[in-house]
Amino acid sequence: MNTRSASAGMIGRLMTMTAHPGKGEELAALLLRVAEGLHGFPGCEIYLISRDSADPDTVHVTEVWRDESDAQAALAAPPTAGAPAPADVLALLSSPPQRTDLTPSAEWDFPRRTTGADARRPRGDRCSGAAADDRS
Repeated sequence: MNTRSASAGMIGRLMTMTAHPGKGEELAALLLRVAEGLHGFPGCEIYLISRDSADPDTVHVTEVWRDESDAQAALAAPPTAGAPAPADVLALLSSPPQRTDLTPSAEWDFPRRTTGADARRPRGDRCSGAAADDRS
């Protein structure tokens, strides 16, 4: 395991969204489709979808971008084919999403697993739309 300082302009965001009761899995699946549209997007380092263990209707999106301009470019980019519309995501929410801005301070390189889902992801794959509750 290696660590290094994060790039000076690197930014992060933690988005917390609460779905209508019983809709957390549907929300996470929809957000995973959003993430698939970011696959390979310039400057996207991490885009992780996670469901809260204590409340499965709460979904977190953790984003890390090379810099603010890359994050803004992703927001301004036209949607990819098959990507859900923002209105589709908002329709599943019971309250407005909460955004926390983050300042990454270090980046860790962990050894890659050689079995399971991680073994199927190519090294250096960024913004692959990983779902934290994906057990495949």
